[in-house]
Formats: sequence, C-alpha cells, structure tokens
Amino acid sequence: MLQRFVVYKPYAENVGTVVSILSGNIPDDSSNGVYTSSQDPEIKNYPNLSAVLRIELDSKELFYDYESSTTIEMRVVNLASNLNDLELQKEELANQVSSLNTDITDTQVAVTESYETTLEVEKDNTKTQLALTEVYEDLQKTKAALSTVNLAIQTLQTEIAKLKGE
Repeated sequence: MLQRFVVYKPYAENVGTVVSILSGNIPDDSSNGVYTSSQDPEIKNYPNLSAVLRIELDSKELFYDYESSTTIEMRVVNLASNLNDLELQKEELANQVSSLNTDITDTQVAVTESYETTLEVEKDNTKTQLALTEVYEDLQKTKAALSTVNLAIQTLQTEIAKLKGE
C-alpha cells in the first residue's frame, strides 16, 4: 500500500481527527501529520450519527468514530424551544379558560335573571288566578242574590195576583 501523509488535529490521547490525507507532494511543515499505509476504513451509516475519520497515532491506523448529530447544546436548545412552545400553549389555554369562566359567569347571571323573571310571572299569574277566583265567587254571590230577588218578585207577583183576585 502507498504511504500517505495524514494531517490531523489532536482529539484524545494518542488519537487525532483527520484534517486531510495527502499523497505526492508533502508540505514542508509536517508537525501535525504522520505517514501511514493504513487502508481507508469502511464507513457505516447509523441513524443520528456522523462518521468522523480519526487516526490511532501509535499504530497509524485509520478508523471512523461516530458522533451524535445532536449535541447536548442542540438538545438544550430544542428543549428550551419546546418549553417556550409549552409556555405559549399554557398561556393560550389560560386565556381560553378565563374566557370560558367569563362566559359561564355571564350565563349564570342570565339564567338567574331569567329565573327571577319567571318567579315574578308566576307570582303575577297567582295574583291573577286569585283575583279571577274572587270575581267568580262575587259572580256566584250575585247570581244567588239575583235568584233570591227573582224568587221574591215571583212571590210578590203571586201575592199581588191573589189580592187582585185573580
């Protein structure tokens, strides 16, 4: 295998992150690089992971390291965004609940007023029924008095007819 020059930046003890691989003309400043004849490793696709080419500095072997594509910072930002969305939804729900409470209170007041009006109408109906009953009773008394007067008139007419000799 052909020797190549691997430029790297330090990553961990005895491990570097590959910046570039050179063959042919090698730069004069080769302080951040090593020669290797290692073959390129096979890259694998994992969900939510990114492949990063690294080099084992002791053995000069190339390998892929897999890093999460979502960093803790990204997760914190996503959580903060989700929290903000939840706060907005909470505020919207609170406004809706407040509006519903106002509507319920208004409805309760309207129902109470309607009930009070109904009670007044029932009170008026009861007074009207009592007045009608009194009028009916007075009519019955008047009818009885008229019957008595008619009976007295008939009796008088009979007496007058007897006196006349009829």
